[in-house]
Amino acid sequence: MPSSLRLGALLFAAVSADDTSLMQDVKKSASSKRDGKHMSALMESAADMLKNGATPDVVEFAQETLDEIAGVVIPAIVDESRVQQAQVVDNYRRMTHLIDVDLAGWKQEIFQWSSEVETASSVHHICRDEEKIKCDGKRSCEMELYRLWTTWVGEETDLRDIHNSIEGHFCPPGANGTTHTFRETSVPWMNSYMSQKVEVDVAETNYDTHRPICIVNHNLLDSQSAVCNAAQSDLETKACNEARAVHQTLSDFERQYTVIDEEWNARWQNVRSDEIMRHREYRQIKVVECLLSRIHELNGEPCDQETDQANSEMSHCHAEGANIQVCDFYAENDPGTAAIASLTGARYETRDEDGVHIEGNFICPSDNLLCLVGHEAWKYLHFESNSPSQGSICIVYPEKPERPPHCPGDEPCLPLVPPHPCDPLWTTHEVSPLPVVPQEPFSATNPGCNQYPPCSACDLSDFAQFDHAAGDHSRSEHDYTAVETYTVDGCAGTDAVAGEHPLTMHSDAGHTADVRCCSLDGTSCQSQHLEGGADYYHNGNLHSQDCVDGVSHAQAEAVCAAGGMRLCNSHEVQQCCGTGCYHDHHSIWVVDRYHDHSLD
Repeated sequence: MPSSLRLGALLFAAVSADDTSLMQDVKKSASSKRDGKHMSALMESAADMLKNGATPDVVEFAQETLDEIAGVVIPAIVDESRVQQAQVVDNYRRMTHLIDVDLAGWKQEIFQWSSEVETASSVHHICRDEEKIKCDGKRSCEMELYRLWTTWVGEETDLRDIHNSIEGHFCPPGANGTTHTFRETSVPWMNSYMSQKVEVDVAETNYDTHRPICIVNHNLLDSQSAVCNAAQSDLETKACNEARAVHQTLSDFERQYTVIDEEWNARWQNVRSDEIMRHREYRQIKVVECLLSRIHELNGEPCDQETDQANSEMSHCHAEGANIQVCDFYAENDPGTAAIASLTGARYETRDEDGVHIEGNFICPSDNLLCLVGHEAWKYLHFESNSPSQGSICIVYPEKPERPPHCPGDEPCLPLVPPHPCDPLWTTHEVSPLPVVPQEPFSATNPGCNQYPPCSACDLSDFAQFDHAAGDHSRSEHDYTAVETYTVDGCAGTDAVAGEHPLTMHSDAGHTADVRCCSLDGTSCQSQHLEGGADYYHNGNLHSQDCVDGVSHAQAEAVCAAGGMRLCNSHEVQQCCGTGCYHDHHSIWVVDRYHDHSLD
């Protein structure tokens, strides 16, 4: 790449050799790289030529050098800046594309699965409600059948008692059934027997008539249960697909975000360092340009020593270089600038040659998105002798897009791991609302129905490392042995010692802390009335109810899940201040691996 170092070779040759060696040195230096020491030597040579004078050939060559500075060297610096600006733009676009396009696309797939899960859940619940009706029908029928059977048995028993009571009359030894007395005694007994026999026949008929109805009800229940079990299987399959889609999204996003973020940090540090060097070099080139212009204007004559003209000229040129404001962004002056001034205020940041951070706002044309990240629609002003001119050696650094938080719904954020089969939230959302099925011990007054099949858990083992970030509540204590968990102050600013409980990472599954739970959308917090909690007394008086303290991270997640909630992140937990249990002054579990970056 052409560089200002070739100018150093030119001027060194001019003061130390003839024209032939001068041109040879020019050719030799054409592929050299820029270097601060050579630039300093270049300015020193130009100053010496101004002070002591130069030959006509050198004066002519000074003009050629000025032309080369304008036509070759500065364009080379500009090209280098544009290449790095393109790298910055590419990095920014990749980051925004990941968040605005890729993540949105992945969430659309998740949304589709979520919609299917919602539909399948509705179908399943409606089916179980129908099953409950058929279960009640079967149970009622069986209880009535049992009543008819007991009636039949009772009538049969009464008939047997009558039979036993008259059996001795008709069949005693030596009895004569032809006597008038025998017949008068037998008639009432036989009437009683025959009347009871009618009752037995009626009871048997009632039982036999009702039994087929119960068989039909039993078969109807079995058929309905089969349909509902299929609906449950379909629901669980779709829920697992949704959970896997969420975990895949978190996995893909994390992998790509990490790569882009690492490139962002490494590249931008190098780009900023290079830009600082270019700005310093640009000022030095402008100083040399000024000196060479004076050499050409003096036609090689040395400066007046008596008036200290040389030092005055050099001071003037150095001051001109120092006063150049290399980067001062502005919108190109066009009729639309004033109209769009109130519409958008994009942010830029850069650094001066001393590494001092500079940032501010500039107006971005609403019809040109490129202006947010590149030099295509933006120029900078630099001042030379109080007159503005345009250039393009300043990098525009867009602000790094914030890492999306985790949140429910279709917002532009990372998805929460949804309830999936067999985890506590699944039980809360899908199982608990189902009609209660009769349980053992079964009896004549408590007939049974078909039990619900056990849930079929999802295989999410491939994504276990991302569960914590997504607010998953399904893991056991063993799963936490290799996962970082976090605690934070229950209410910042309320401790006896400021910063007593900072955000702290824990890898020990046995670590304990207190529990506060947030709603799934993070808009509310609850410290009291938690499952398994105990009342808290202060100075002998009841202060708070059902508080949970001193539990592991896994237990804390389970407590929140049992109430249809989740652990808060470190920002959300601050809305819990004053909600009770004296937790304002204690360390609280949070799920915050990706929301906070204050840990080294």
